Amino acid sequence: MKKVALFAVMTLLLGTVGAVRAQDEDAVDADEAPPVQETQAAPAAPAPELAQLDRWTGEWSYTYEMPKSKAMPEGGKGVGTVSVKRAAGGHFFVSDSRSNGSGGTSEDHAVTTYDRASRQWKSWSFGGADPANPIVAAGAFQGDSLVMETTRGDAAGPVRLRETQKFVSPDRIEGKVEIEAAGKWHLLMGATYTRAK
Repeated sequence: MKKVALFAVMTLLLGTVGAVRAQDEDAVDADEAPPVQETQAAPAAPAPELAQLDRWTGEWSYTYEMPKSKAMPEGGKGVGTVSVKRAAGGHFFVSDSRSNGSGGTSEDHAVTTYDRASRQWKSWSFGGADPANPIVAAGAFQGDSLVMETTRGDAAGPVRLRETQKFVSPDRIEGKVEIEAAGKWHLLMGATYTRAK
């Protein structure tokens, strides 16, 4: 008997709630109903550290030189251009470069950002000899130089590379790429970038 009485009270309450809701819906004209507001989180602002690379944006021309080595007995030289801009709401720098020289022609596309979680600069570079496998590098500013390192592997084993971009002036960058061998860094390529625009 108690179960029947409880069921009857619940049915009565639910019926009353339903009737009240129906009256409320009839009382509000659809044209006068307040708009439904969706709440969306505002996108995160770009990391303030990204401002350190704003001087990199623009159009650049560059020359590069590779010293003589086992891989390049005659060394090498070349020229190129690179265009750098902020993208994705200012969270990334996107660079597109083209070069022509001793090693042939090359087109590269890179994305660079500051990773707040690891407190490191990170970049993904696509192109060159193996465009399907990006070069993923991480690093930090050391004074006026952005120093990024990566480890690549091949049949001979892992290879560590380091790229340094020194911001000499608003219109000039000195760059170099080095390889680690026997615990020492050896120059693979040096480059000078000059702002074109």
